[in-house]
Amino acid sequence: MGKQPLKYSATKGTARPDKGAAASTNQVYQMVMEEARKRGLAWFKPHHAMGMIGSFVQESGNFRKDVIDFDVRGDGGTAHGLMQWRGPRFENLKKFASQVNMDPRDLRAQISFAFEEGSSKSPYTDGGSVRAFSEMSRANDIAGATVAFVHAERPAGYKSNNPAGAHDIDKRIS
Repeated sequence: MGKQPLKYSATKGTARPDKGAAASTNQVYQMVMEEARKRGLAWFKPHHAMGMIGSFVQESGNFRKDVIDFDVRGDGGTAHGLMQWRGPRFENLKKFASQVNMDPRDLRAQISFAFEEGSSKSPYTDGGSVRAFSEMSRANDIAGATVAFVHAERPAGYKSNNPAGAHDIDKRIS
């Protein structure tokens, strides 16, 4: 996957592209697969990981460290990190990271939190994320997993009855 430019209509913070990437796609893939294994998700396969990673790439400009570190914030400065969390979801990311003794800017903490939001048993449950993981569990390919995971991301163009209409869905799938 090539470098993806940030496409936020309005950003705040200090862009630091010189920081490079927080991790390679392969490293993120390994982290996602390990998190699924730790959580006992026997259904979780490589195409599910790639479905998540496609959205992560779009939201973070290909794992740009300045995005992961919250230096660059999308949506007028309200969206943060790997999944561009905002509002209560961003506050929950920070609480979760503190609870597990991690920095919320740590990529592993953000990946773990993406799974945490998708657990109906978590105090940090997010309805869209629960739906995403439920639908992903039935996806048989990368395209299906990617479209399902959009319920967790909810980017521009997203509609709950048409997640495939989300912004850059083709790039997320590729």
